[in-house]
Amino acid sequence: MKNIRFYLLAGVAALSLQAMAQGTAQDYRRAYDLRSRYSMNNVWNADVNPRWIDGSDKFYYATNTPEGRRYKVVDAARKKRTLLFDHTRLAKELSASTGTHISPDSLYLAIERVTPGLDTVDFAMRGTRYSYASKAGKLNVLPPLPPRPEEPHWMVVDPETDGEPVMSPDGKHKAFIRD
Repeated sequence: MKNIRFYLLAGVAALSLQAMAQGTAQDYRRAYDLRSRYSMNNVWNADVNPRWIDGSDKFYYATNTPEGRRYKVVDAARKKRTLLFDHTRLAKELSASTGTHISPDSLYLAIERVTPGLDTVDFAMRGTRYSYASKAGKLNVLPPLPPRPEEPHWMVVDPETDGEPVMSPDGKHKAFIRD
């Protein structure tokens, strides 16, 4: 009876250790193969992050399609979806402006603003800001944004708590922190 109990416990222990073992190299290769086969680059029209256009009942979004990245606009009132702009025409204008070939299939834009009439799109691409008048087909370079103020490090001491008096903007009053 003791032998049966020993063999039963040994069998259960062996099975539990086997269940905790990691996969083989072949298992990992198969998993990586599935990851590349079913990545977001192979999934079309699934990555939708709508952005409402101020002062209108329209929104736009960017999505991956078999033809490349496309920017679309939806008119909610009319239940109509169209392209936000002519991708080929914008790529041609960007190529002329930058001096490098830009494919209409690889437009990755950080859109800042779309006018309610859908006639102007302000965006940034490769560190430069642009304004594109889509109906006229004109591209203008915008001035760069001022740099963001640097966030203070968590160890930086707040200068207002050192107890030194601070003068008011008009110079008539002093303010300070005590205790």
